[in-house]
Formats: sequence, C-alpha cells, structure tokens
Amino acid sequence: MAIRSPPRLDWAPGDSAIVSYRNRLVQMHAPDGRTTRELASERIYDVRWRDDGQIVVLDDRGSVTFDRTGALVQQTHFRIDVGRAPHAASMSANGDRYVALGEAELFAVHLEGEEPQRIWTLHAQSYGMSLGERGYRTSSTRVGIEMSPDGRLVAIGYPGGGRSWIVIEVDTDRFLQRSTIRLDAAKIGGKANSPQLFAFDFAGTRLAHAVPDPGMCWGVTRLEVEDREFARVVPGGAHAVALDRGGLLAAYAYAKPPEGARGRLRIDYLSPAPEGSATVEMIDTLSIEPDLPDVIALAFSRDSRQLACLASTGAIEIVPTP
Repeated sequence: MAIRSPPRLDWAPGDSAIVSYRNRLVQMHAPDGRTTRELASERIYDVRWRDDGQIVVLDDRGSVTFDRTGALVQQTHFRIDVGRAPHAASMSANGDRYVALGEAELFAVHLEGEEPQRIWTLHAQSYGMSLGERGYRTSSTRVGIEMSPDGRLVAIGYPGGGRSWIVIEVDTDRFLQRSTIRLDAAKIGGKANSPQLFAFDFAGTRLAHAVPDPGMCWGVTRLEVEDREFARVVPGGAHAVALDRGGLLAAYAYAKPPEGARGRLRIDYLSPAPEGSATVEMIDTLSIEPDLPDVIALAFSRDSRQLACLASTGAIEIVPTP
C-alpha cells in the first residue's frame, strides 16, 4: 500500500534549519537549503519541527523524535489503526495529534499519554458528504487532509461531484466552512485524481486552498466568518501551497506559469484585517520563476522573510519574500 501524504517542509525555531519529507525520506537542511543529514527512510506520513527544537516523524509504526542535531531522542511504537495502515496522515505542529485517512474511514488520534487514543471519527453522512461513488476504496487518491497547527481543526478535500472541501473542529465535531465547485471533465481529461491541498496559518483562523485542476479556485478563506460565499481568486493547477504563520502571505507552486504570470511560483500578499468577507482580500501578487525543475512543497520561514521550495529531486531553493 502506497502512502500518499503530500511532501512537507518545516522550519526550525529561529529559522536556523529546515526539515523535509518526500518519497519516504526525511532530511535535515541548513537554512540555505543544503542537505546536512538523513533522519529516516521508512513509510513516512509527516514531519514537524516543534517549538521546543525537537523533530517529530510520524511513520506507519509509530513516532520518532530527534533533537535539533538529528540525534535520536525517542522512538514510540503503536498501531496507527486497528486495520491496514492509513493512506495519508497530517500532524499538528507539536506532534501531539494527527488526522489519518484509512481504508474505510477518516479519524483523528491524540498521542499524549501512555497510549494513542482515537478522539474523533468523521461521520460523512451526517454532513451530507460523498467521499466517492464506492467509498474510500476507489476515491482515497482524491481525498486530501490537513490538520491545523494547534490540532483543533481538520480540512478535508473530497470529490463531492467536483471539488469540495469542509473544515471540521475535532473536539466539537462541528463544521466551520465548506464549499463545492463543479469541474469541466473535458478540461481535466476525466475525473480529478489528485487531492486538494491545504495550508493553515498558525492560529487556525485562515486556510489556503490549492487545487491541481484547471480553472479558478478558492484562495485564502477566513475560517471564523459565517459568510458562505467564496470568491475564486487563484488559478487552479497548483501542486503545492503554503501560508505563513500570521496568515498574511500565501504561496502556490505550478508546473507551468498560470496565464498572465511570469513564473511558476505565485506569492499573494493578504489583507491583515480579521474581518471581512469569507475570502481574504489580496493586496498584491508576486510571480517568480524558480531555478528548480519542479516544486512539490513550500514553507515560509517563521519570520515570513523567506520561502523554502522543495523539488522532487530533494533540492531546496530559498526565495526571499520582500
């Protein structure tokens, strides 16, 4: 069973280093992107560089913790699910929670304490959600998940007759926002087979959306706004997305420049206003052509002054964000 968690980049406290995950491999990097050490090469789901300086890796056997130098601190074995290993998982920023997409369900787990504890299970029918014509077994490649840094929220992208998404609060099992767009099957060559991607700000108040299909899609939404009207302000076709900690910068990576853009990397400067419509207003947009052959993951530094871009080759390019 292939693990389909998207690649990940995460900056160390003080922006002193970077950790990356791609294709079963977790590596440490210098702040300029140079690879310094390999940490793990297993069936990896996610990696996070915690505020206390430790790195947590989630794999199909449990979790592994390293210190800031890459030395092993702790290894915890547990069954991530009672059945088969999940297809994908996403951790909170400090690694104490994760959400996982299993063979037949979607659920969240709390890792603190003597043993992992399931704290939430998605009951799709109660939300009127359709996760595929015949369930997860045929649509898991089209379901995307992301947990907010504080572990409070889960964003789920699912087919739903086109492209649909919903944000659910784990502890209360209530949804904050949701939306759907219909896709032109002729333009995408049939069904959408790649999952939607998400990025939260650190407080869990804003959410960036990336859709790999053509056409316009959602940009960044205010999660605490009741308005259900979402503007489509960002070109589709993005294969990676990032939102800085304050929710003021959003980045999208494309296989080729969107129409009218100069480069494959788009950076949006967003309104700081906490109130307004559900869609956060863009103040300005910057288009950049990176030197990398492709970009599969993005991450803003903690001070928002740099954007790390990860290629499928493992190379990292650091882009300043003026």
